[in-house]
Amino acid sequence: MSALFGAGIILPTSGSIVNFDILNYLRHAWKALEAAEIEGARLVRNPSVSMRIEDRYRILMHADSNIDILKLNAVAADIWQLCNGQNSVDDIVREVTNHFDVEPDACRQDILLTLMAFKGIGVISLS
Repeated sequence: MSALFGAGIILPTSGSIVNFDILNYLRHAWKALEAAEIEGARLVRNPSVSMRIEDRYRILMHADSNIDILKLNAVAADIWQLCNGQNSVDDIVREVTNHFDVEPDACRQDILLTLMAFKGIGVISLS
């Protein structure tokens, strides 16, 4: 089925008009592109970010200023540690599913969301 994209509407080939929120479409498309970019890359921790242990959590902080960036649970901390420049998303999924009782498909989605958040705040980069 083909469609014409216009100012806020989609016109399917069937001829009926469907209201379309272009902003939500663009957000969804951007997230899909970002996820695809992450899936095709090796993930690298930002060298100016370090991690400290505090109670049950791990805290990511700027290494030079000791300013806290993010509080992580054990799984998120493992994911960040696995961003060593050698691992792909598949490698990280394999490691996490070996250590935690989780289905690979659900695990992949959660890992991608976590990596997208990490990338967004600058604690990892892609190579």
